[in-house]
Amino acid sequence: MSCLLFQMDGFQRHFDSQIISYGKQVIVNLVNQKGSEKPLEQTFSQMVNSLANGMVRYVAFDFHKECSRMRWHRLQILVDQLAEQQDEFGYFLVDSDGKVVIQQEGIFRSNCMDCLDRTNVIQSLLARRSLQAQLQVESIPRVFFPSDLCALLGLY
Repeated sequence: MSCLLFQMDGFQRHFDSQIISYGKQVIVNLVNQKGSEKPLEQTFSQMVNSLANGMVRYVAFDFHKECSRMRWHRLQILVDQLAEQQDEFGYFLVDSDGKVVIQQEGIFRSNCMDCLDRTNVIQSLLARRSLQAQLQVESIPRVFFPSDLCALLGLY
């Protein structure tokens, strides 16, 4: 059996396990889509496409290209790409009696090559969007946090 088949088998088993535990998966790949990171992005994309699994979606976003020269507002492009799926996933909510009111049905997995900065930024933006949705359901008006990431980046 070739090395690629072993890798694909492990890849398949990993995502099968993740789907059982967490539901649908959206892979947000933040690596550069050129230069030394390009082959990794291409291989990852091909492996996900080979799964042919409707429970796994792959989104590539070249963070450095899109946000170069302090163009942080361009992160909204990615947030907009993910918004419909995030709304579909929902979030986990229990009432004061401990009864599950809403069950989250999927997760976002983000990755980059050399550090956690890119993944932390994206996960923070998704978390903020989720919090705003939860507050809206509870009839709490939109909250602006002066120190939050989006204010610091000038997104809002």
